Amino acid sequence: MTLQAFLLCDSAITDAATGKVSVQGIFGRVSASQFPCAHPSCALFFQLRVAPGEKCDLKLQLEHSNGAREQPLDLPMGIGDTVTGIVQGIINMNALPLHDPGTYTFSLIVNGSLAGTVRLTADKIEDARNERPH
Repeated sequence: MTLQAFLLCDSAITDAATGKVSVQGIFGRVSASQFPCAHPSCALFFQLRVAPGEKCDLKLQLEHSNGAREQPLDLPMGIGDTVTGIVQGIINMNALPLHDPGTYTFSLIVNGSLAGTVRLTADKIEDARNERPH
């Protein structure tokens, strides 16, 4: 198994006719004037290469900035394409809770092993004059 992509983005969509995935707005940092807060909408996209037809048990785990971990989320079973062995997935998230400033880590677990991580840094805006784009 090889993790080919694991991205945090604004959105990802799959074209029904071609199967191509479009990923928009890749990011790794957000800013907020107060905590706790919620990021309104984002998505995780992943692509794995496995043996053609191989089944994958997929889980996603979120670790908060304080080290607390959410219960792993079971994702729909991935099955490698019978020719290419490619498994793709899009996980849409609404109102992602950000309890404190710091680094949040998304971990993709495949068949019980860590395949990869994506980190999100949440910054507190101390002064509106120094506000950066979100």
